[in-house]
Amino acid sequence: MTLGAISDGYASSSSCVKKCVEAKRNAKNKATQMITGIHNERTRIIRQRTA
Repeated sequence: MTLGAISDGYASSSSCVKKCVEAKRNAKNKATQMITGIHNERTRIIRQRTA
């Protein structure tokens, strides 16, 4: 986010900030889920090979 957007009244309103924080959190959760999924898949493949 640019300083211009922050100094704007819209960006400093709490609902906008909340939406921004939620969007960031959701993106982080999705990324974590994806990484965990890839990791689990890799672990499963390795287990199948060793079994």
